[in-house]
Amino acid sequence: MRLNTIPNWISIGRFLLGIGIIVAMEMNLEIGAFWLVATYGLVLGLDKVDGLVARKFNQVTRTGVYLDWALDRALVLIMIMFYWYQGGGSGMLWWLIVIGIIRDSLLSGMRQLALEKNVKLKTQLIGKFKYILENVGIMLMILELKTNNTYGDWLIIIWMGATVLGLISLLNYAKQWKSEK
Repeated sequence: MRLNTIPNWISIGRFLLGIGIIVAMEMNLEIGAFWLVATYGLVLGLDKVDGLVARKFNQVTRTGVYLDWALDRALVLIMIMFYWYQGGGSGMLWWLIVIGIIRDSLLSGMRQLALEKNVKLKTQLIGKFKYILENVGIMLMILELKTNNTYGDWLIIIWMGATVLGLISLLNYAKQWKSEK
């Protein structure tokens, strides 16, 4: 298990930066909505950087692949829980998010089994689009909490899209798993 690599430290740093956004909002620090969303954008940019660095410097490891994915999922889940804790969202939005969490849990188990059996599940473009939609939704959640504007309809549309793409990608991963086994 090779944890001490530059890409892994970038992943951990971006996760901590994401947590810093939540801390800043919880403590009502005088940081504008633009800067919080821009910081979250930096977190997303660093997600791309860690993969590029891993490939460029030949530091791709099984641990790093799983750590990157697990920290992505954890940060999305923590941001969603913070939004809920602050009283955001409607019933429909929460059902969409619960479906997404169940999907992520199933995929996490599938990925863990794949790692143990040395089966490589290839990342899918549809999953990337789901990830983009989720994060646009989180940026709107940050804006809603910080500016007191309501983006309820947009959030439902975005999370509905993320949910549909997530379920399609889960089925694609299951097909891929079945054919690789």
